[in-house]
Amino acid sequence: MTKTVTLSKKDFDVFAIDGFGPRMEAFKAVLRPHLVAVAERLVPAVSEVAGHPLYVHVAKHARRTVNPPSESWAAFASEPRGYKKL
Repeated sequence: MTKTVTLSKKDFDVFAIDGFGPRMEAFKAVLRPHLVAVAERLVPAVSEVAGHPLYVHVAKHARRTVNPPSESWAAFASEPRGYKKL
C-alpha cells in the first residue's frame, strides 16, 4: 500500500526561519522527509515515462555554511550516485 504524503503551508514555514542553523535543522526534520516521500512516490511513473529506471536525489544543501536555502528540490536521474554529471 502506498503511503499518502500530505504537505501543508506549515511545512513550508521552515523557509521563514531566521538563521542558518535553525532553518537547516527544521528543513532536515520537517520538509526534506516530505520531499523524499513525494519523489519516491513519483519515481515509478517518471521512470515509466523516461523508459528506464530513475533514482531520486533530494537536495541536502550540504555545502552551505552561511546562507540558508530559500527553496529546495528533488531531482530524478538515471545515475544512482548523482544527477550533476547528467
